[in-house]
Amino acid sequence: MYLGDKFRGGSMMKNTIQIIGRQAVPELYERYSCKNDVFFLEINGRDIVDWKTYADFITEKMLFPITNPYNKNSYLDWIRDLSWFDKKEYVLVIDHHKEFMRNDPENKDDVLEMFRDIVLPWWQGDVEKYVVGGKAKPFNIYLVD
Repeated sequence: MYLGDKFRGGSMMKNTIQIIGRQAVPELYERYSCKNDVFFLEINGRDIVDWKTYADFITEKMLFPITNPYNKNSYLDWIRDLSWFDKKEYVLVIDHHKEFMRNDPENKDDVLEMFRDIVLPWWQGDVEKYVVGGKAKPFNIYLVD
């Protein structure tokens, strides 16, 4: 499956959550994992069983400078900052997404809703309205079937 221009940022950038088949994953890796200006993170959904394991994982991998990673407001503050990375683009791949947070479906829905309604719009353009010098950036999430 060719993913083509769907993965390109730019003036018509639209940050999204997409469900993709496993056959598209090698193209994601080829396109993003070796770029120094892209933060690329793969999350193995089988390892993330609830909000606590997700919060611990994302705090460690995204280097959130927080003492209580389980507070969702703090999580939202830091995932909309990310200034310590100095990256032009963010790509999160949730492999085995149907198993992701399987013991905590309510919080799984909350996480995906926070991405869809808050985080992705923030990086798509809200950051430019509310942060002096803030720049919109591609931030996309791929849920692997």
